Amino acid sequence: MGMKQRIRRRQPADRGSVPAAEPRRPRWRGLLWLFSTDTGSVLTISLLLALSLLVGHADAGDARSVLLLLPLGLVVGVFLAVIVVTETRKTYVRSGARIRIVTGAAAGAAIAVMLGASFEGIALGVLVGCVLGYLGKLWAQFI
Repeated sequence: MGMKQRIRRRQPADRGSVPAAEPRRPRWRGLLWLFSTDTGSVLTISLLLALSLLVGHADAGDARSVLLLLPLGLVVGVFLAVIVVTETRKTYVRSGARIRIVTGAAAGAAIAVMLGASFEGIALGVLVGCVLGYLGKLWAQFI
């Protein structure tokens, strides 16, 4: 008992104040930082899509198909991310359709070039990309 009393005496007297707790930081702070800007959101979504495609087909053994799949995944990921960002942010109410159409045309052309299509195939890719970009509001909700 004598030891317990000594320990109690050594502790400072409680004056009724509670020490302020440190604010809790989110565990996924880095990921939230990547989604804080529009560009970061687009790049993060496209990289995640490309990596998921790459991991899913990494055991295929054919290096050419894996090397073709990575840039295709990046292009499709950027296109889908642009659609998501232009639909969720209020700043793109007026220019969202134009941005989606231009991005769809660029994505369609890039995919056609990567697949080795002729000029007509590239033009068809641009046309399909424009239509998918324009109608992105309707079909992106099902992804």
